[in-house]
Order: sequence, then structure tokens, then C-alpha cells
Amino acid sequence: MLSETSDKVAIRKELLSIHHVLAEYRQLESVPIALRLIQEMLGESHPSGYPEPDTLRCITDYLRQEKFKLRREAGDTSPLAADIQLLITRLKRLRAQAEQVRPPSPVDRSPHEWSYLSYALPVFPIFFTALFFITLTITCFIEMSGITRLAILASWIFFCIFISILIKDAGSLHILITLAICLVTAYYFTANIH
Repeated sequence: MLSETSDKVAIRKELLSIHHVLAEYRQLESVPIALRLIQEMLGESHPSGYPEPDTLRCITDYLRQEKFKLRREAGDTSPLAADIQLLITRLKRLRAQAEQVRPPSPVDRSPHEWSYLSYALPVFPIFFTALFFITLTITCFIEMSGITRLAILASWIFFCIFISILIKDAGSLHILITLAICLVTAYYFTANIH
């Protein structure tokens, strides 16, 4: 129990030390983001005391980008790039320890990605297509002009395209754009018949 508490204290001290060193480099573009992520990790309360490995990886990636940017601007002998490399090494060591204690969950629920929707994405194209045809069928039985019918269906398709872009679903987007083209083509040919 005492060892477990001392591990938590050591982890917290390491994170605070990294935060303190990073705070000196606030002028760099990605450092405020990294500082905010470290603050969030300090507020975490996992029983092991270790922060989320994915968050550590994210901070490491931000710092690595800054290091390469500094090396391009100031050359390979930049002392700031060397300091950042030391921080990256410390974060990588901490991440390796965290991955041993906190193995990645089978479903990644990272706030930075939409991967937790991946199981449902194949359903969305079928769902959007079914709702489109239900709407189309309903509008056929209601007395309305062709322009009104076209406006209802077009607004439905554009709403679904917006949702598909929002959830980053290329399959649904492809289906909806195809439906939009079919709708415009059908309207063009029916308008020329009358």
C-alpha cells in the first residue's frame, strides 16, 4: 500500500516537473495545448496513478512537431530542441510504464477521435437511404407541388450530408451524394415531360 502511494506521488511529481519545464516554453505553438493536457492528466484519478497512455502519446507528438520545427528554423544544434527532446524521452518512458499498468481498452473512447462510432458506421448508409425513401413515399401520397416535394427531399438530403460530414462517414456521404444526383436528374426529366 505504501509503495502504491509512493508510485502515485512519483508519477505526479514527474508530471508536475514536465509541466514546469514546458511552462518556460509557452511561446511555442503547441506547448499551451500540451500544458492543458498535462493539467487534465493531473486531475485524473486512475487507481494506478498513471495517466492515459494515449494522452501521453498525444503530448509527445505535439512536442515532436515543435522539435522538428525548431530544428528546421535554428538547425540541429538548437538548445531548445535538445531540451524538448529530453522532455519527449521522459514522456515516452512514462508512457511505457503507463501502458504496462493501463492496457488500451478494446474500444478507444478518445475525445480526439470518432473511432468509437466505427461499429455503427456501416448502418448509417442504410439508415439514410431508408429514411430518404420513406420520406419520398410519404410525399407522393400528400397533395403538393413538385417544387415543394423537391424542396423537402433536397433539404432532407442536405441535412443527412451535413450529419455524414460531421461524423466523418464517407460511406453515407457517397450514398447521399448519389441520392442527390438521382433526385436532381429525376426532377429534370419529370419537369421536361410536362
